[in-house]
Amino acid sequence: MRIRGIVKGTRQGFAFLTPEEGGEDLYIPQDALGGAIHGDFVEATLVRKSQRDFRAEAFVERILERRPILHTGNALRLARTLFVVPDAAVLPPRVRLKSGGADVPEGAKVLFRLEAALPGKPATAQLDSVLGDAEDPLLDGAVVATAHQLPGRFPEEAIDEAIAAAAKEDADERARRTDYSDRFVLTIDPVDAKDFDDAISLSKGPDGYHLDVHIADVSWFVAEGGAIDAEAARRGNSVYFPGSVIPMLPEALSTRAASLVPDEERRVLTVEIDLAPDGEPRATRLREGLIRSAARLHYEQAQRMLDSDEGDAETRGHLRQMQELAERLRARRFRAGGFDLEVPETEILLDAAGLPARIERHRTLASHRLIEEFMLLANRCVGRALHEAGYPVVYRVHGEPEIAALERFAEIVLTLLPATSTSAVETLPALRRLLTSLPDNPMRRIIHSFFLRSMKQAVYSPVDIGHFGLGIDRYCHFTSPIRRYPDLLNHRLVRWLIRAPEAKGRESERLRAWREAAGRHAGHCTRTEREAEAAERAMIRLKTLRWAEARLGQQFSGRIVGLVGAGLFVELEEVPVEGFLPRDAVGGDSRFVEERFAFVDHRSHSELRLGDRLEVQIVRVDLRERTLEFRMVGRRAGEPKGGRSPRGKRGKRKPGPAAVRRGRSSRDLRVKSGGRSADRGKGPKRKKVRRQPRSRGGGGR
Repeated sequence: MRIRGIVKGTRQGFAFLTPEEGGEDLYIPQDALGGAIHGDFVEATLVRKSQRDFRAEAFVERILERRPILHTGNALRLARTLFVVPDAAVLPPRVRLKSGGADVPEGAKVLFRLEAALPGKPATAQLDSVLGDAEDPLLDGAVVATAHQLPGRFPEEAIDEAIAAAAKEDADERARRTDYSDRFVLTIDPVDAKDFDDAISLSKGPDGYHLDVHIADVSWFVAEGGAIDAEAARRGNSVYFPGSVIPMLPEALSTRAASLVPDEERRVLTVEIDLAPDGEPRATRLREGLIRSAARLHYEQAQRMLDSDEGDAETRGHLRQMQELAERLRARRFRAGGFDLEVPETEILLDAAGLPARIERHRTLASHRLIEEFMLLANRCVGRALHEAGYPVVYRVHGEPEIAALERFAEIVLTLLPATSTSAVETLPALRRLLTSLPDNPMRRIIHSFFLRSMKQAVYSPVDIGHFGLGIDRYCHFTSPIRRYPDLLNHRLVRWLIRAPEAKGRESERLRAWREAAGRHAGHCTRTEREAEAAERAMIRLKTLRWAEARLGQQFSGRIVGLVGAGLFVELEEVPVEGFLPRDAVGGDSRFVEERFAFVDHRSHSELRLGDRLEVQIVRVDLRERTLEFRMVGRRAGEPKGGRSPRGKRGKRKPGPAAVRRGRSSRDLRVKSGGRSADRGKGPKRKKVRRQPRSRGGGGR
């Protein structure tokens, strides 16, 4: 079978083929690339190595087009020839620069395009522009954005349309809106937030709570089918780097006219929710409204007001009522099947030169959870209302993990925490309790990371299959229309529902068009979200490597967070910076023993296991390869030299859960989740014990 698609290279040499007609990426072995490189449009043959191999591999037959994709790299002059060393390790290590680069100084950071080469001949590069000095950290954003083909400047037509939309007014439309100016409305966002798309107000009475979740009415400004809409749909979402953002909408809207800044009247779509004293939703109403935010708080400031007498009494009182309700909502959600997971995130503050001034682990505060619970509730209420109306919702769905992945996770838990009872990992409710009860220490983060890795990723879909991680269904994204296009799509449905309630349940030409487009938008926005997350991780990695580069030779304490046959992954305790400790640098006769998740020295019988503390030295940093290498200096004082043995009283390995003992049949599986059948997906590989944190935490739910 022949298939066409785009080659996506990897640093390891192999690649993936993204099919032209959609679907999952296909693996391309390194020796099957046929001269193709990252970004090439190719024709390939699908090959299965055996009849039992359900996943085909792609073998490139011919390169159809070497697309004019921009890349970044460093100019290098050898003798009288100018080359460019691409920043992307997925490209050839050195490419000759064609005519036009005579005036480019060596050591410059340049933008270039690869040009097609004759069969058997190396590719050449065509210069586009010179960005600056190759060593300038301020160019890191351009390097990462180019590597991930992120959008640059908005088209002039979109900018002009945004300026006009920001200035437009409609007195009759404004008069139809509900005025919330008598409510105490506030926003809580990160301290460096550039856009504010959600605000909240709450009142409490003898019968329960009344919560208003106000969301910037972006659909008022962005005309369907216009220039802004087309560009926002193409981008799919905003991308956030330390200290900067690549917005989905032009700044005239994203940071000004649509943003819910304090003391300014703003148009909103409001979800009014009446709740019982225990947090159970009783009624929901959707409104077009007007608000004037009274307070713009950041999370740390709100937390201080919750914990002390800081700030004015009125704001503190509202915040504490909000916290009370949020805790009740959170408890109800967990009882219904939601998971409370610690998602590793890194926060970086840059100095004026673009170098890290501070790197720290993100701390989840009660103020974060407060906003998260209210946004989750509003998203679910909107999803239910649109579903009941029969409208083509773009849902946010999260399939259940593969049975084999849960079995594997259970094995990992029983090995890493040998005192754990098998009953603690036999059912999903038991797993939920275990994950919540783990003490706040590095092992908790490791266990949570393994569970995250065992789960599928959430996606956008026109079909609701529920959200496993949250334990709910009828869930959509609605609360961030400034930075996510699916939210804007659902806003249009809400406006249609508010303005044309008589059309509820009836198909119209407009609804049919939306229904036909829902699947296309869902798939596209899932892909742009993945690319944005990959770019954000790449930027974090690049900045942490610059931090490490400035500390070559220095020693730090760290914890083992991953194991592979070639060595150990260690994360520093002082800062969340991860590097690799090669097996040869461990010393002794150490080998990776998968059954014990440990490196075992067969002479001394000492072990290095996940969570163990080490003293390491930074010995090598490679910005192009994005690698950091450590040398082991020793264990921390007082750290045991022998790891805990995952064996029972008779020297046998502790038995796994019933699902593991009885095999992989779904009929035998005792890991249950409220009746929904588990979907098949890709579980963690057995040959690698490596955490793969996901980004953006609750924002990506």
